[in-house]
Amino acid sequence: MPLDSHQLAGVPAPPILSEREPSWTLGLDYQVTPEFLLYIAQHGGFRVGGFNGGSTVQTSSGATSIDSFKPEIARDLELGSKYAGRLGLFPVRVNADVYEERVRDVQR
Repeated sequence: MPLDSHQLAGVPAPPILSEREPSWTLGLDYQVTPEFLLYIAQHGGFRVGGFNGGSTVQTSSGATSIDSFKPEIARDLELGSKYAGRLGLFPVRVNADVYEERVRDVQR
């Protein structure tokens, strides 16, 4: 029996992947003094889905399909400060921030 164009040795072809989500960055900086900077930044990213060609999955109905995974959408928020000045006689540089990332449809 000949294989159709959507099957390889009885295994259905992987899903067509889409890369429609753009990656982006939005940020604001505030220079408090010449030595001290505050900032906030938000980033958005897209991780394309795919398939594991070396792995097949058998469903409860007995059908076989290629092990695939969905795209992930990541968003993060960063708040921080930077200081480059002097502490007495000594030059000092300090960077500090807090960061949180959330990922929708994360694959584990």
